[in-house]
Amino acid sequence: MAINNWKLWEWLGFKKIVFKEDIDADVEAIMTYLDDVHYDVEELVKNFKQLEKLRNEGKILTDLRAKVENMRKQIELYDHLLLRFEYYNSDASVNSVRVKNIANVYKTEAKKHKLYSMLDKMKRETRWYFDW
Repeated sequence: MAINNWKLWEWLGFKKIVFKEDIDADVEAIMTYLDDVHYDVEELVKNFKQLEKLRNEGKILTDLRAKVENMRKQIELYDHLLLRFEYYNSDASVNSVRVKNIANVYKTEAKKHKLYSMLDKMKRETRWYFDW
C-alpha cells in the first residue's frame, strides 16, 4: 500500500480540502478584469512604442555618452514594462483559473442534473478541457 493513499492520511487525521466555487463572485471578478484589461493594454502598447522609439534613436546615435544614456533609458523603461507585463500576465492567469473552475462546476452540475447530451458535448469539445 502506498504511503500517499488518502485512507491512510485520513486515519492519521488529515482531511482533503474541498473547495466550494462561487460562480457569481468569479464571474464578477472576470468582468471587472475584462473592464480593466484595455487600460493595461493601452499602457503596455504606449510603453512598447516608446521603447521602439528609443531603440531607433539608439541606432543612429554616434556619441558614446548619448548611446550609454539611451541604453540606460531603454533598460529603465523595459524594467517598468516587465513589471506591468508581469501584473497583466498574473491577472490573466488568475482569471483563467477562475474560468476553468467555473467550467468544472458546470460539468459536475450537468452530471448531477443528468444532462447527458450536454455532458457528451462537453466531453467532445476541447475547449471544456482547456486545450487552447
